[in-house]
Amino acid sequence: MATTGLAGDLAALDRFGKDEDGGFNRLAWSVELRRALEWLAETMAEAGLRTELDPAGNLIGRWEAGSGAPLIIGSHLDTVESGGRFDGALGVLAGVDVVRRLRAADFVPARPIWIVAFMDEEGERFGTAMVGSQAIAGELTELPAELEDSDGVTLGAAMAGWGRSPDRLGEARLAQPPWGYLELHIEAGPVLEEGGSDVGAVTVVAGIAAFEVTIEGRASHAGSTPFGARRDALLAASRLVVELRERAVRGNYLATVGRLAVEPGGISVIAARATLTVDFRADAAPRLDAAAADLGDALAGIGELTGTEYRCRPIYRLEPLPMDAELIAAIEAAAAEVGVRCLRMASGAAHDAMVIGRQAPAGMIFVPSVDGISHSPAERTRAEQVEIGAQVLAATVRRLCA
Repeated sequence: MATTGLAGDLAALDRFGKDEDGGFNRLAWSVELRRALEWLAETMAEAGLRTELDPAGNLIGRWEAGSGAPLIIGSHLDTVESGGRFDGALGVLAGVDVVRRLRAADFVPARPIWIVAFMDEEGERFGTAMVGSQAIAGELTELPAELEDSDGVTLGAAMAGWGRSPDRLGEARLAQPPWGYLELHIEAGPVLEEGGSDVGAVTVVAGIAAFEVTIEGRASHAGSTPFGARRDALLAASRLVVELRERAVRGNYLATVGRLAVEPGGISVIAARATLTVDFRADAAPRLDAAAADLGDALAGIGELTGTEYRCRPIYRLEPLPMDAELIAAIEAAAAEVGVRCLRMASGAAHDAMVIGRQAPAGMIFVPSVDGISHSPAERTRAEQVEIGAQVLAATVRRLCA
């Protein structure tokens, strides 16, 4: 028997994939995620929803009331390695809780309401982020079956364990776009908590441009090579990290070097190669363009200064997506109805909303994250703020589906 109530559902979900450090490991297509979705399907059914696991691994719970295209409330249950308790999970479970609240109030929606737990939003296991939402939107029809995780398990084998195949993702595409999309999510940042706001109405989900940079120098002895004769790839990479931050501050975008690998890696050997990733975030496409141009300029200048050469490979790019003005207004009106403070704000993190929002009007509600921490066992949102978020989500749905 599934536990009822949002707080109870969050506690029940804690059983799946929790590690000894208090983090959660529910990676895409894993046994832990499948058990969590099986429990969620039971919980959805108890709330009166008709459930289906589609060809892309999305769990859909349908309340087929009213007429026309559905309002989708969605997020994800998959996590990063040793991820947090609320990221993604709060949005899915709050959607189920909204259905229970509306049914308890004898509310009959004018259109269908679907709750969706999207598959592989995080992209942690196979480097394939937002697979489920892209498949539903018709933007992704297949993936390479030979993609491997860190243990050498292929995507094809992992999906086969679920009775799914990476060459049939296109079958998850909806016959028609949804009427609209809502997502409740933790902020995963410090703005709401520092500003004393109860919820955020997201105005835009920032775009992302990611690159892999390889800097080629020359290996030589640390004790016998004077500075003027060195071609130090790690020195060049270090200069790049610092310069990108300075350029990002001036250009009003975010820049992050998340990975850095050095070869040959000897204590007494000057680095011959440095490979790093660069992640740019901006709320407007021209700023992403400017960030990419800054990267090229910085590499050229640093290469000349340090005697190194470089290669720069784009990994992916997601365009910024503004949220729908009417849904933003509905969220703000719902917050006023509940009697809480609402702040208009941008989202620097990517979400399924930026995929579904290319097909239909989309809106996002943020609740505060304690100390701005996310993707970590220390991720936390206070119980009263979870409840406020659920109330604002329910009030928004009532307004949109009356």
